[in-house]
Amino acid sequence: MVDKKDMAFGTAVAALRRLGDTSVWSLIVTVMGDSAARKGDKIAGPVLAQILEPVGVRPEALRVALHRLRKDGWIVSDKTGRTSVHRLTDKGLAETRVAASRIYQRQVNFPDQWYLFWAEPEETPPPPEGMLRLGRGMFLGQGEAPDCADFLMMQGHVKSVPQWLQTRLAGPDLMLAFDHLAAALNEVTETLVNTSGLSPLQIATLRMLIVHHWRRSLLKHPDLPLGFFPDGWQGGACRGLVMGLLDRLGRP
Repeated sequence: MVDKKDMAFGTAVAALRRLGDTSVWSLIVTVMGDSAARKGDKIAGPVLAQILEPVGVRPEALRVALHRLRKDGWIVSDKTGRTSVHRLTDKGLAETRVAASRIYQRQVNFPDQWYLFWAEPEETPPPPEGMLRLGRGMFLGQGEAPDCADFLMMQGHVKSVPQWLQTRLAGPDLMLAFDHLAAALNEVTETLVNTSGLSPLQIATLRMLIVHHWRRSLLKHPDLPLGFFPDGWQGGACRGLVMGLLDRLGRP
């Protein structure tokens, strides 16, 4: 007989899987980034297989994905007895930490000051790091403007954001993706509200799916205030739901 926590786990996994299929190698990167993101952290192969099994990942698919990640310099695999253990390389750790600074950020604080750089359109130099391209030769940044002699620079407050820019930042596909993500996260939250006793493996699987789908949508747009996005934008709501679920689940 299936107990209550296993039924809740199955319902939550199904809700998150409806967000779409994901590549096995990308799921592995998510697991490693969520559970083994410190130098020296390792995950045993059998444990990784059990985390991925509830989403239908077969052993042969896991082996192919691990081979690809080793070839691309993301992970290193060693043997402990007859068991393979996997860890992130320095490259994998560095890129994981960059993404984690956004993925696990609970609240995005924005400066009062913004700056606009405008370059000669015919010979546009590369923009300073972190700036948002508005059009050919035009870039928007947050905070104090850096020195850049090749640009016309204006600094002040953002008074209005036109609809064309809102749509460029979050088009219909991204808006729909966040709508679906918010619906799935709400379903998972309601499913787990009275559930306790999930196993460490179940927790790891749920965290993997939550973080993976959150990351997949989050990294498709820059962090900007609500006014930069179209009406009905669910990005902020999804952040709150993700952080609430990760807090509830804890780290296995």
